[in-house]
Amino acid sequence: MEPTKPYLAQQAGNAVVWRGLSLAAEKLIFLVRLLVLARLVSPEDFGLVAIGLTVITVVGQATDFGMIPALVQTPAKQKRHLDTAWSISVMRGLLITVVLLIAAPFIAELFAEPRATNIIRVLALATLAQSAASIEIATITRALHFRGLASIELTSALVNTAVSIYFARTHGAWALVWGNVSGAVAYMIGSYVVASYRPAFQISGAATHQLLKFGRWIFLTGVLGVLFGAVLRWMISRQLGVAELGLFFLASRLAFLPAQITTGVLHDVAFPVYSRLQHNADKLARVFRAMLISMLVMLLPLSFIFVTLVPGLVEHVLGNRWIETTEIMQILVLASLMGVLGDSIVPLLQGTGRPEKIATIDAFQLMMIAVFGWGIIGAFGLIGAGMAYLTSIIISQFLIVYVLYKTIEKPFSGLLSSFLTIVIVALIGAVVAFSMMVLIPGAFGLGLAAFVAGLTAIGTGLILDRIFRLGLLTMLSEPWPRLAAAVSDFIERK
Repeated sequence: MEPTKPYLAQQAGNAVVWRGLSLAAEKLIFLVRLLVLARLVSPEDFGLVAIGLTVITVVGQATDFGMIPALVQTPAKQKRHLDTAWSISVMRGLLITVVLLIAAPFIAELFAEPRATNIIRVLALATLAQSAASIEIATITRALHFRGLASIELTSALVNTAVSIYFARTHGAWALVWGNVSGAVAYMIGSYVVASYRPAFQISGAATHQLLKFGRWIFLTGVLGVLFGAVLRWMISRQLGVAELGLFFLASRLAFLPAQITTGVLHDVAFPVYSRLQHNADKLARVFRAMLISMLVMLLPLSFIFVTLVPGLVEHVLGNRWIETTEIMQILVLASLMGVLGDSIVPLLQGTGRPEKIATIDAFQLMMIAVFGWGIIGAFGLIGAGMAYLTSIIISQFLIVYVLYKTIEKPFSGLLSSFLTIVIVALIGAVVAFSMMVLIPGAFGLGLAAFVAGLTAIGTGLILDRIFRLGLLTMLSEPWPRLAAAVSDFIERK
């Protein structure tokens, strides 16, 4: 079987290193931000910001015509394509800002929280700033040059965090609002520093048609995807109140961190790789299996360890007013773990030009949360919100498996031994984390438990792979050749 082209493999290897490092650093920054703000800002304030961010996300996706993914998926690089995409993006940002300035009071009333009105209005400025960012980012993404993107995103995260924490004691919810706006402005400025393309305001009919042919499905999947979370937050706000929404908001932000790190790396690197391999079925299937295992290698141990450490995190770091987030956070971590297959299929379907299938999956998940959400939340409260989310994800896996088998041949061939090994490694990491927490209680023990459990999981995985010749490193060398080679060299030296 012909291997992936060395040049593409080398590019993917470089890309995953930079994307992985930048995303891990970015999420670490936001983790610190959340933990600090949890001490300074009340659950009610978090709930108000959650309403604003939910509205901005829904409206943003409802007007996102997928310009960036369309430019990544197709090889068109003419100036008229870039200028058209940028012009549409700017007009979209202006439209969102004007509409939300007018409609904010009515939207806030839907959540039964009029105090969110001005928060919604100001957060619209963040969308306006992001819409004006350099369109050349699409070209950088397709070329897998993630080093430049890393500097933009890290700068934005640092500015967001610094502003939020600085104003937290005196401004409450508004500290998070101004942090988001400042981060968006920093992203826009940084995009032109790294991607120096200077766009012109013009709209080409031919270019618009070509971009929207792919982007229309990105638009639809984006809307359906954010509606899934938005409907759930709306149900919580209406039935339980803004303080409970704040608890759910913080719990979900922390619970989804492991999945966001792994899926972020996978999607950003896999999408352009799949787009280049979309006409080679054998390579496409092999790379998908390798990337799925790559995701599981990172996500399972992280998730198992995190679930074990959640009680200590809430008790020793977040504080007593967040005690209700313990169980909901654990449920949401499991839900994100159950959704790993759905996360892995998205870049595959995008890269092979089948975004309509993503829309089908998202529509099904939205239907499930609409069917189960209201009743379960009414019966079980905040825990019910997590149960509804988990139920919707589990049921949707049947549809995802069906779509996957229709897209590539034998998607899970030869993965059983690797999967079982990763589960064993994850369980060992969780046991070590629990033992360390019992032996050394407190915040210091929490940090030490996370560090030791992580090292144990990595070491155990490498040992099992070598003893039983499972071929994990060989499989990982398909999407991440340099990373796997570095690990192999390290093992050989030992």
